[in-house]
Amino acid sequence: MKIAIYARVSTEKCDVCGRKPGHHVAGPGYKGVYHAFKGQDPEVQLSELRAWCERKGFEIVAVYVDRGISGKISARPELLALFSDIDHGRRDIDVVLVWKLTRFGRSVADLVNNVKRLQAAGVSFRSHTEGFDLRTSTGKLTYHILCGVAEFELDVISENTKAGMKLARMRGHVPGPKTPQGKEPHRATLWRRRQRGEVA
Repeated sequence: MKIAIYARVSTEKCDVCGRKPGHHVAGPGYKGVYHAFKGQDPEVQLSELRAWCERKGFEIVAVYVDRGISGKISARPELLALFSDIDHGRRDIDVVLVWKLTRFGRSVADLVNNVKRLQAAGVSFRSHTEGFDLRTSTGKLTYHILCGVAEFELDVISENTKAGMKLARMRGHVPGPKTPQGKEPHRATLWRRRQRGEVA
């Protein structure tokens, strides 16, 4: 069986120093203090998926990785490349394998449409950690439930972030300087600044 692996991380930068994994030195780090890489590394997903394929004797024909992109964005470069390769027959793919459904997308509509697009091209879809089988009615039900959960989780994260920022503004505790455009820096940027002691 020929496998195409798709992986995605929302951010690949270290939460402490803001560096990417390739620039994260194995020694004294930010301000001379060593710290292990703290952030999302796609290799966490990829190593497990490669090991699974090796155990099963499946051939990995392609690996697509979107780095630093939210799952709510449907036009992700590597996801688009995956579909382009399938649509134009550039690669012989039997199954698209992901580590978890939320790595493939966060919107119910996007997830359903993307999987239907794969199926129309004769390509199966598999989530490694959830392990549902779309060839069965139970697998289809599980898949649709998990799609709903993925979108629900995204909505909850968004609502909590907005509520937290609103409360912080009301209390006058929104840290960090304004950007040149007059907008607040992203919450991840603010968190890193607090970790570095740059803001209160």
